[in-house]
Amino acid sequence: MVHWIARMFLRTRASVIARQDASPRWHRWAARVVLATILATALAYFPYRLLDGSGARKAAELRVQYERTAEACRILAEENTHLRGQIDALKNDVTAIEDIARSELGMVRPGEVIFRIDESPGDTRSNADDSREEPAP
Repeated sequence: MVHWIARMFLRTRASVIARQDASPRWHRWAARVVLATILATALAYFPYRLLDGSGARKAAELRVQYERTAEACRILAEENTHLRGQIDALKNDVTAIEDIARSELGMVRPGEVIFRIDESPGDTRSNADDSREEPAP
């Protein structure tokens, strides 16, 4: 009877050991299948996205947007340079202040007379054009 119990214990112990060995083997195969699936999906997806054209189209759109933004930046930088020059002139030059007062505010010095000449809307020719006319025969 003791012999029978020892055999049962050894069989049970051997089956537990066998199951422990089988368990990591199963895990290894499952990990391999999952990795193979991920690799196959990546190998199929990335060339599809590259050859699809949407990547190239998006890159072209971004390039155009970049060029527009760079041009707008360049224009704003030129405008800032011009405005800084005006600020310096207004801080240091009295004639610049006088020019702005005359042009934007319509100010005049005492004793000055202003003559304003308005062209009539129907008269589009200038006097220089009249001198080029050929005499009638």
